Amino acid sequence: MSTAPSTRAASPSSMHTDKDSVTSLVETEQVAPLAARHSKYYFEHDEMAIFLIEGQLFRIHKYFLQRESECFGGMFSLPPGESASTEGRTDNSPIVLPHVTAKEFECLLDFFYYGKLTESDSMHQGHVSQAQQPPLLDTATWIILLDISTRLAFHRLRERAISELEDWCIPDPIERISLAQKYDIPSWLRSAYTDTCCRDRPLEVWEAEKIGLATAIQLAKGREVVLKLQKEQPTAKEAALFTSSPPAWRRSSRGDRHHNQVAAIVDIIFLPAKPSNPSDELPPPKPE
Repeated sequence: MSTAPSTRAASPSSMHTDKDSVTSLVETEQVAPLAARHSKYYFEHDEMAIFLIEGQLFRIHKYFLQRESECFGGMFSLPPGESASTEGRTDNSPIVLPHVTAKEFECLLDFFYYGKLTESDSMHQGHVSQAQQPPLLDTATWIILLDISTRLAFHRLRERAISELEDWCIPDPIERISLAQKYDIPSWLRSAYTDTCCRDRPLEVWEAEKIGLATAIQLAKGREVVLKLQKEQPTAKEAALFTSSPPAWRRSSRGDRHHNQVAAIVDIIFLPAKPSNPSDELPPPKPE
């Protein structure tokens, strides 16, 4: 004789438990949107932009460009247009960069997507495997990054490129002078002038054209003094330069005595002392 299953009404305690579960779930859904947004890694506007460079389209994140460049920061801060064909949104209306090469832009993007500005700034590398990491950048690539960072106002990248090129120590002093002139890096000039004055061979015509006539003439003057010192036929003023020990701030890090003396000559030629009295700069009065 089979027994029909009995049906019992839910007890008040079990009904209370189910009600609490539903209430807890609703509260969870309501509380979640109120959680604090991370101050650094909550991106509200991770938009893409399309660029046209030398006939090639680049579709990339705006984030790095907007964060690191005054040029792009100002560009992307403008209010967007109402049309879907706003510049940079579609392949048919890209942002055109006429004075940037595809190679330069690719080097810039490689650095921001795979490189880093400082040791503590990983620059979104979490999604990049070790096999995808590019090789160490060479001098030519750092010069490209120096060039494009200077032109497009990537200030931190410019500082990093200057630092890296200093570490690489570009051997040709004429090249260092040329880069320092082109990219406004005065801290490179003194050592480059000194190395040029110390070398055995004189300036070539193409070198003078590369660094400018005025600089070439000053270097020729410095080399002439150095040659006289080496031949031990200097004037009294030149001999004083050769025998005196330069101040500590003028000494070369190489610690070479002759190199330090040449550096002192460079200082006098390229950094002449200014008169302490402003009236010394005035021409003599005309006779009545």
